[in-house]
Amino acid sequence: MRDFLELRVIINKLDPLGLIRGGAPDNEHDNVTQKLIRCLYNYKLENVRDLLIDCYDEYGFNGRSIQEEYKDSFNKKIEGIYNLVEDWYLNKYKER
Repeated sequence: MRDFLELRVIINKLDPLGLIRGGAPDNEHDNVTQKLIRCLYNYKLENVRDLLIDCYDEYGFNGRSIQEEYKDSFNKKIEGIYNLVEDWYLNKYKER
């Protein structure tokens, strides 16, 4: 449960579509967090970027079809969240 809650904080920083910032509950993106934790528990860190991009599909937006004017900021956001996930993952498995 601790891992889930720690990853929830990271996914809520991604906050696809700004739902948390708009007042949605902290569990709004738990479906994405569940997919992320499953991916990491299966040692599939290499799939995390795709998961972060594709999670926008769940909200009715294609993360692969971002308008050109928003691509840089979108990619920076994905990369920043990926780095947080990677740090979490590497620190977790370093402890073992």
